[in-house]
Amino acid sequence: SNPQEIVSHFSKMRFSGIAFSGGDCFQVFDRLLAWLAFFHDRFPECYYWAYTNGLRVTEAQLRAVAKLGLNEIRFNTAASGYDSPRIMRLMKTASTLFDHVTVEIPAIPEDTDRVLKALPGLARAGVHFLNLHEFFITDSEKPSKQAFAGRHVLNEVSELWYDTRSRGMMRKIQHFCRSEGMPFRVHLCTLGRKDIQMRKRRQAM
Repeated sequence: SNPQEIVSHFSKMRFSGIAFSGGDCFQVFDRLLAWLAFFHDRFPECYYWAYTNGLRVTEAQLRAVAKLGLNEIRFNTAASGYDSPRIMRLMKTASTLFDHVTVEIPAIPEDTDRVLKALPGLARAGVHFLNLHEFFITDSEKPSKQAFAGRHVLNEVSELWYDTRSRGMMRKIQHFCRSEGMPFRVHLCTLGRKDIQMRKRRQAM
């Protein structure tokens, strides 16, 4: 919670990017503005991105963070039903302000058809990347989804449960985007790839 302390660690590392998450960093917009300005002033060469579901984001806020140097914004459109007209308009505006606009969603198997239906809208909105990751199953959900529950131990430390049907959905969406010539790139952020990311991050730390 102390930017100065983060800077003392960050300056010793070789990181090239800084992300603002939360959950949703736009829920504390004044803090997002202050932190973005603070870090961008000290590390102007870094790449900056932020995560949001867009539900409370305004165009004025997008313009404000773009002016302060945010390079990319990532929307979780699952929170708004994947094809919300308001979020689509917001992403279209974002595509004119930022280097990249990304949609990052969990691959919820039951929502496959809804996601496929929304993809042309993402293309029209100017989205650059679609990131898909496995749908995690919480402890409270596990009894009802036991038949589909897979176990993964992240970096041999953190036990995670995920819906094993997610990977099939991810490949189906990726195939659809390729066959239909969607203009954005699709990244499958699998747990295996997260293992590699976390391992490299821990080695750097």
